[in-house]
Amino acid sequence: MLDKTQLWIAKQAKKKALLFDITSISSYGKNNTYVERGYNRDHENLRQINLGLLSAHSSNVPLWYSELPGSMSDSLVLDHVLRSLEKLDVKDINLVGDRGFYSEANLRNIADKGQKFTIPVPSSLKWQKELIDKVRPSIRRPANIIRNPEDDKSYIYGVTDYKTESYGRTWRHVYFDPVRKEQDIASLMLKLRKCEEELASGAAFEKHRNLYDTYFTVKDTPKRGRKVSLNEQAVNAYIDGYSGFWIILTNAEKDASKALGHYNRRCDIEFHFDDMKNL
Repeated sequence: MLDKTQLWIAKQAKKKALLFDITSISSYGKNNTYVERGYNRDHENLRQINLGLLSAHSSNVPLWYSELPGSMSDSLVLDHVLRSLEKLDVKDINLVGDRGFYSEANLRNIADKGQKFTIPVPSSLKWQKELIDKVRPSIRRPANIIRNPEDDKSYIYGVTDYKTESYGRTWRHVYFDPVRKEQDIASLMLKLRKCEEELASGAAFEKHRNLYDTYFTVKDTPKRGRKVSLNEQAVNAYIDGYSGFWIILTNAEKDASKALGHYNRRCDIEFHFDDMKNL
């Protein structure tokens, strides 16, 4: 027989989407066995305790949390959450997480536990770039336009690709934000203008070394002095690159607009974490 907690979570889970995230809370405590060294999300040189949280997508109500040892990896925390949902007899829900949870092992674990997922794909993956290249020429079409859930005055584009994985059928939603693309390009151009001035004056900074090496050629001659040239090929490669594109992988939602809406609600869970950590 289900207790009140199980019934309440089961009722919220009928909405079919739960937001999931992990945070770490730094501590000077010495007698708490959960306080350990691990990946500190606040970048503090302290031991920590981990906290996993589930909240309802539809109402933004926190449903369940668990304190966990600070050294536990994200995959172990996720496994703990999945086993806890099994004990609560909560099944067939859509776990919405960030790209830190993306791995073949994690996705297979979620599917094997009878749950579904909506997770963005890390930009470093080869197949993501191949899929973006495939849809790039035709993504900006009337049928693909979506109102931006972060800004109701702007629009993005989304198309869907289907693929069957070892853990079942998935939808790979590809998105392109032209406003974000132009902002990224403008941001790089401002950085490069500053870098060019630094190189020309001889006041270079080590923290900008990668930008210097990628986008500039510097020549010093006895007669003409220093000449700084922009690497046009590298600049064009960035402009024609993957900025402004991203992919959400899901086995729960075949509609690109709805999948994006689910994921964009994830920022709400950060507010819960801020409340718990800072009050």
